[in-house]
Amino acid sequence: MCREREREREPEKETRAVRNAIVHGRTKVLYFESIANPTLEVANIPKLYRIAHDKGIKVVVDNTFAPMVISPALILVSWTF
Repeated sequence: MCREREREREPEKETRAVRNAIVHGRTKVLYFESIANPTLEVANIPKLYRIAHDKGIKVVVDNTFAPMVISPALILVSWTF
């Protein structure tokens, strides 16, 4: 059970790290992988998009590792913001 709780907190750590890494006026692009290689961690794309959008930063999602067959939601998400 402890490991499950730790995993639940990981996305919050990820988004907090992104917020802390953004330097106002200097950060122009948020670049991340949709599914990380080799860890297979899946990025919280809508949340990361919102963070970037709120700060006026462009987003680039590297989808090299994840074929479009398993990640068609990327197309939909990118059009919603």
